[in-house]
Amino acid sequence: MARALNRTATSVRAQVSREIRTALPVSARALKKRLTIRRANRADLVATIKAGRDYDPALGNFSPRWKQKQAGGATVKLKGAGRFTVLGSFTAPTKWGGVGVYKRLTARRYPIKFLRASDAGLPTLRAAFLQAAADSGIQRLAVERFRTEYERELRFRATQGGSNG
Repeated sequence: MARALNRTATSVRAQVSREIRTALPVSARALKKRLTIRRANRADLVATIKAGRDYDPALGNFSPRWKQKQAGGATVKLKGAGRFTVLGSFTAPTKWGGVGVYKRLTARRYPIKFLRASDAGLPTLRAAFLQAAADSGIQRLAVERFRTEYERELRFRATQGGSNG
């Protein structure tokens, strides 16, 4: 039973990862690290998928474009929705070597604020995870996958002579 639960959890995590990547530009590798699985065992027959610390990706990950004196501000690219303008923003190099999207807090040159996805109305990783987990398609997949894995495990145990190893 525990083995079937763990295999199901791995499959569901992959599907949830695909769902999240439609909303956020995060690599599959990064999501695999951030979505952890607490595995089931004989004593505790519960497998859980947990989104660790909340992750709010920088708008620099959304292919920002900006030219000096551009009307409105910098634009960022969203999957499936095209580009949209983040009002009053501009791009500049970050100290880590990439490009960041910033916004002035006053009419003066400084202070400026580094913008993240939630600042532009996009979901954070935890919000996208909760939305994907609540999706009935994911829940249906989990039930079907568990049924398949459990039957496979029963057939395997029957051909192995019922050993527990």
